[in-house]
Amino acid sequence: MNEMAIASPDAFGTARSAIGARLATPRGKLIAAGLAFALLAIVGAIALLLQSRASENLSPETLRELPARPQDMEKHGDLARTTLAPVDARARNLQVAFAPRAGDSARPFDFIGSDVDRARAVECLATAALYEAGDDTTGQKAVAQVVLNRVRHPAFPGTVCGVVYQGSQRKTGCQFSFTCDGSLARRTMGEGAWRARAVARGALAGYVDKTVGLATHYHTDWVYPYWSPSLRMLAKVGTHLFFGWPGSWGGPKAFGKAYRGNETVGRWAIAAMPDAGGEAGEMAGIGEEPMILGLP
Repeated sequence: MNEMAIASPDAFGTARSAIGARLATPRGKLIAAGLAFALLAIVGAIALLLQSRASENLSPETLRELPARPQDMEKHGDLARTTLAPVDARARNLQVAFAPRAGDSARPFDFIGSDVDRARAVECLATAALYEAGDDTTGQKAVAQVVLNRVRHPAFPGTVCGVVYQGSQRKTGCQFSFTCDGSLARRTMGEGAWRARAVARGALAGYVDKTVGLATHYHTDWVYPYWSPSLRMLAKVGTHLFFGWPGSWGGPKAFGKAYRGNETVGRWAIAAMPDAGGEAGEMAGIGEEPMILGLP
């Protein structure tokens, strides 16, 4: 039987020396650098592929499991507003690190609808911006962006008015507190309302507030809702903290729902926004025909 030849330690040493000498040449160094770069590229590509597959789970099942969905908030009642006293809430919010993701910015809004749809969308969006942010253009732009982000996300209604007035018939289920806490009975400032309308028109025409990115939620820094630790904090505008969902449902691919108009206000009016004469409007009661101020 033939015996297998076994290389001696001296042979291995000679081979290593030869390889080392060859790599020490300019051409050898270039080859080594190329191989190292190729290896890093392969490893990076594999990592990105695995991350992409893990993060692109946009199934209906995972959508229903999202924290802070409107239906989830309704179940939590007052806990959806805050779980801590103002002083404790501020202290807790200061401990939360911001976690924006590079490149996560909303696309310009593509409005498709009739002139009536646009007028209704402007009024709903302006009302939300004014009541949520006051007469502060920067804050109004941030609120308007959140509303439009929700319009394009499958977890929310597909119209501007539908998003703004979602849950307004319930005291604990409204998504924007001004729609169910009696705020609409108050008159608003004429000039502030016109500025809010300008913000709304700009947002519907494609203006993007990159400050808040793809935020779908926000709250003031003196409250701490039950859902706050489940979402990523993206930005702070004034006293408001803005949040987005973790994972794929908080990424750009989740905001692909097309807008098709069909704006209705349902059982609630856009109230207290001054009409052309500068006076605040009246609020249509439940069951009455909704009154859209500024429309025929």
